[in-house]
Amino acid sequence: MRFSDSPRDANGCDLLICSGALQYLDYELPDLLASLDASPRHVLVNLSPIHPEHGFFTLQNLGIAVCPYRVVGLPDLQARMQGLGYAIHDQWELPERHLRVPFAPSRRLDHYTGIYFRRQAPSRH
Repeated sequence: MRFSDSPRDANGCDLLICSGALQYLDYELPDLLASLDASPRHVLVNLSPIHPEHGFFTLQNLGIAVCPYRVVGLPDLQARMQGLGYAIHDQWELPERHLRVPFAPSRRLDHYTGIYFRRQAPSRH
């Protein structure tokens, strides 16, 4: 096992774990996976703000700074991952994390989400 802060190091790995980071990246997970020569068979996404309907950007106030914050829409994420050969194998809620966007109650999240994606093995003919 090894840890990396470079997205390209996911090339050829069996397992990619993204925990509490996707909302800060300037690219999306499916874009990263599509750019790899050999994408991982297993992808764990944890502690992520995933909206049940649609994705959007907001701002996160950290007290000393304000930064862009991406919320992924589950239907879009699932469709894009399926297009890369991945299916959701498991999904869980993390109720200790939530998101409130002032003046936008439809963007509220009562929990963050974890998802285990597994790439389907190619069929043999």
